[in-house]
Amino acid sequence: MRGRLRRHRCAVPCRLRASLGVHCGQAHFAAHPGRNFRRDFAMEQVTTYLPVTCLAETGESWYRGLDSNPSEYLLARVNLAAERWAAHPLLDIRLNFATLFNQPNPGGKPDETENSEVEMIGQKIYAYLKDAGPALHVATFTTGILKEWVFYLGNRQAVPAIHEKIQSEIRSHDVECAGQSDPAWKEFASILSKCHIRKNVHS
Repeated sequence: MRGRLRRHRCAVPCRLRASLGVHCGQAHFAAHPGRNFRRDFAMEQVTTYLPVTCLAETGESWYRGLDSNPSEYLLARVNLAAERWAAHPLLDIRLNFATLFNQPNPGGKPDETENSEVEMIGQKIYAYLKDAGPALHVATFTTGILKEWVFYLGNRQAVPAIHEKIQSEIRSHDVECAGQSDPAWKEFASILSKCHIRKNVHS
């Protein structure tokens, strides 16, 4: 019997997420004692963002890299074109979908046939998210055990219905999701940092 991912929790094991710089649990917000709120507010006032109507015109530029740890296969694919949308106020929700492989290969590459089938699941998820409102696919992580997709979107109300639709349509794999407010795109910045990619993300 294949394992199941725990719903409404981080879909990826904590050890793996830690290696990517992705933190489990709820977000914690605290005012920095040295922060100049007047200056920061003034900077925010002059910040301009692309209209989300241009999102469909944004191409994809994928960075592809392997984890340097030889004992565990980890393929990271990061959409560098997403940087221009970082911290956009209408893309403030980070959403992770993940599924376990039925034929896991711990420490090694996943089965090629199953990996291709699971990749189609990610494409279907992204299509549904885009239909529900502005959404952007920013990264995909693959190990010999699971595949995870990372998105940013604005319509959080649509997520439960999309998740239920995916679960009802995909009978071959369990698909779980976990979301969190991330207006500063901190997780995306962390992913870029762990992949040693130069970034221009709002701090």
